[in-house]
Amino acid sequence: WSAGEGLWFDAFEAELHVSGAAVYDPLLPVHLAIDSGVYTGAVAFQRRPQPKGTDLVTVFWDYLSEGLSARANAAAIVAGLDGRHGRKLRVTTDPAGGSRNPIGPTVMAEYRAAGLAAEPWPGGSVADGLALIEGLLSPGGTPLLMVHPDCKHLITAMANYRRKKRAGQLTDQPEDPQHPHEDLVDALDRKSVV
Repeated sequence: WSAGEGLWFDAFEAELHVSGAAVYDPLLPVHLAIDSGVYTGAVAFQRRPQPKGTDLVTVFWDYLSEGLSARANAAAIVAGLDGRHGRKLRVTTDPAGGSRNPIGPTVMAEYRAAGLAAEPWPGGSVADGLALIEGLLSPGGTPLLMVHPDCKHLITAMANYRRKKRAGQLTDQPEDPQHPHEDLVDALDRKSVV
């Protein structure tokens, strides 16, 4: 592939979507979305009401690890948030992990023990979630997704997340696997920003 061929978020531009203005606001609720696995990715963001009934999604913190236990990840996430819970903290994670293997309930218990009362991600298709992120990137003018410059893992993921290629043609499905990029994008997509 050439450098840009197959990039899913080709509208993602650091000049437009990465901003120091995407800072934590203690007056707004915080949403923490966690994608657990061998790689664990998490993003913390807030929704800021905008004119015309839209919200600006501001990601102010991210997390990425490889090969850590659920307990170690939970402790690192709590420490990384450093009390930035806003008016309310909502924590969501992948419910499929619990239904596909016996490790899911253990992970959920470890998160709860660390103070992260996680609930399952809302349903929906991967394609819908990725389309939602694309819409936030370029909704005909003003971007509705801003990422703080300290969120280096998410910025790298957005700039490198790719489409699957089948028989030489790009598809509307993500390449799989594509760790660690998918772990941050999965945390941000349909499960969290809706």
